[in-house]
Amino acid sequence: MAAKKKRAKKAVEQKSAVRQFTTRQRRLIDCYAGDIKKAASKAGLSYDCARRLVTKSHILEAIKNRQDTEVRPKNIADRQERQQFWTQIMRDTQEDARDRLKASDLLGKSETDFKAPAVVDQPDSRPETVEELRQALEEAEVLAKKANIIQRQVNDRVGCR
Repeated sequence: MAAKKKRAKKAVEQKSAVRQFTTRQRRLIDCYAGDIKKAASKAGLSYDCARRLVTKSHILEAIKNRQDTEVRPKNIADRQERQQFWTQIMRDTQEDARDRLKASDLLGKSETDFKAPAVVDQPDSRPETVEELRQALEEAEVLAKKANIIQRQVNDRVGCR
């Protein structure tokens, strides 16, 4: 049984390794550098087409493989080096507190620690019935009248008319 699973897994891996990409897919894979709009423009594709292509797992995998194997100049730090540097600055008690805080902030941002959580199940506050709609309209009219009165008072104090 285990031998069957291994053979099936190997067959899937070989299939994905042999997968041929269309011209559009290959151009997008070659041009993608983190921004779909720029990649679409460089590849000569529409934004919608590029967005659809990037959602496909085999294209994402090809982009990741290209980025992993891409030769990076030695004088440019990669993500891990930057994170190690920021960590070193953050932990160095001899550094200025401002620099340590900035390093901490940059490290947190690189790890997406400060990403806002997605809002889920937010109730819809739109009126559902005609009566609720009429009431909301009356409230809006009252607020508009109050705003006009306040605006007139401000204009009188400032001397505008």
